[in-house]
Amino acid sequence: IDEAGWEEPVSSALQSLRQALQFNPEHAASAKLLRQLRGHVAAVQQVRSAAGAQDWKLVVDLLDGLLGTLGGPAGLPPKFAARCLAERGRAHMELKSLDAALADIVEASRLDGRLPAAPLLQAR
Repeated sequence: IDEAGWEEPVSSALQSLRQALQFNPEHAASAKLLRQLRGHVAAVQQVRSAAGAQDWKLVVDLLDGLLGTLGGPAGLPPKFAARCLAERGRAHMELKSLDAALADIVEASRLDGRLPAAPLLQAR
């Protein structure tokens, strides 16, 4: 979400999954993962677009939907969930919802202690 070069590794992962499905179209786990990854890519694109337009309310709404629909942060890979939480925390800060921002940033740090954005946002 927060890195400009995210499209290249995601594109590579999507290509690998497509190839796996060509060899075995009935492989349910690969098909499910491909659908999830496509959904994550679409969500990230929407969030990045809204953040670029500084529509922080939309950023919060989109990330609420992503984090909530998948069973909360526990339903996502930890590093992806941490980045989603850090971005939602940043959007909350822009909206002056400091308690919500702090809660998201603390949770992001807990999920990924190596996430550089979380401590910076927390200090801010």
